[in-house]
Amino acid sequence: ATGQKARGDAERCLQELPNFKKSEGMTDADYEKMRNQITGICAGTAAFGALQQQDYANAQKYYEQALKLDPNDLANNYQMAISLLQANPMNPLGFWYGAKALGIAQKTNPQAFQAWSPYFLSKYKKYHGNTDDWNQRIAAAATQTAPPPDFVASIPLAPTPCDLAAQAVQQNDPGTLSFSDWELVLSCRDKTPANKDAAEKVWAAIQAKEKNGEAR
Repeated sequence: ATGQKARGDAERCLQELPNFKKSEGMTDADYEKMRNQITGICAGTAAFGALQQQDYANAQKYYEQALKLDPNDLANNYQMAISLLQANPMNPLGFWYGAKALGIAQKTNPQAFQAWSPYFLSKYKKYHGNTDDWNQRIAAAATQTAPPPDFVASIPLAPTPCDLAAQAVQQNDPGTLSFSDWELVLSCRDKTPANKDAAEKVWAAIQAKEKNGEAR
């Protein structure tokens, strides 16, 4: 329950911060700097407590607060990525924070880079279908302080089995495909216009084979 207590204390700290008065003789700049430091520490602690409790929505809220003050914090970027990618449904914005964390780790903490890379690579491959552009994403995030507005839209989703079935019909003579391929193409008929077109071609090929006495 230590994480829970730390989170509770940190949340109270954030709630009470607006009432925090400037000490006598303190300059506005020093006051602002101190407030930001306290906010960063309390938001990061509250975020980590929420992450440990798998309260991903609140973890994301607090990490966002902390990262606004220090966009290059290695641990906060990494943990923000985890809170987004482990959420249900997964939020692909986590790939930007993962790429950012790896970009920072590459220069400052090679061990963290080695330890974290496999997780992000496997998640990215599952979502996108390959990892060809992953290193470019790391390089881009290294120069940015927040995800670009079009980041999620810039990652095409991995093709589904139905997408691949339609492609197989476009690239091959439907008559040469296996019986299980035909089954898949026909079962995907209503998914997209391309699947409907593929199903019609396969159906025509099956009928042609039946006429020739080939189909069993």
